[in-house]
Order: sequence, then structure tokens, then C-alpha cells
Amino acid sequence: MDSTVAGALGISNVPYDSMRTAALAAVRDTFMIPAVDKGQLEWVNNLQWDGHEEFLNSTRETFVVNRVIEGYFRETDRLKFYWMNAAGQSVPIDSPVAMRRFLQLVTGY
Repeated sequence: MDSTVAGALGISNVPYDSMRTAALAAVRDTFMIPAVDKGQLEWVNNLQWDGHEEFLNSTRETFVVNRVIEGYFRETDRLKFYWMNAAGQSVPIDSPVAMRRFLQLVTGY
């Protein structure tokens, strides 16, 4: 950061992480609020690719861990798509039990 970014921006001696708390506080009310309905699923549904129709016609399955619905998934030979309830981009922190089970499904371990 110091050598490449600071030079490109024409700045020096900037403590890059010093404002993290203030920055998070400033966006806390809007953090993780979806900008569009369905987000990545909508994006995937609008892609054109071999296997697109198979994916669109696949059944959405419920992802259950310890008798709690943690999310949903759709799987085809070309794409496996998982989405989690009550978890944002930090699924391992927001829902560690679901993340562990998800990794078991994906890796087969």
C-alpha cells in the first residue's frame, strides 16, 4: 500500500486502517441491505450458458442443519448455488454451524 497506492494517489504517511471503526459506524445503518431483490440469484438466472435451462428447472432444496432451516440450494452438473438465511457475506461468522455443514457438502468430507 505504501509504495504503490500512496505513490499513485500522491499521498504519504497515511495510516490506512486507522479509520476502520469510523467508516463502519458511518455505514452501519445501510450495511448488508440488499440493493436488488434476490441479488446473486437474479444475476445467475439472467446469465446465458450451457446448462442454464437445467439450472432454472432444478428444484430449490431446503438446507437444514440441526432441524433449523439455514438456507436453500440448487444443484446441477454445471452449477451448485447455495444461499443462507440470516447470514451476510461473513457466513462463517454469522452462521458457523451452517458453514461447517455447507463445506462438508461441497468438499465431501
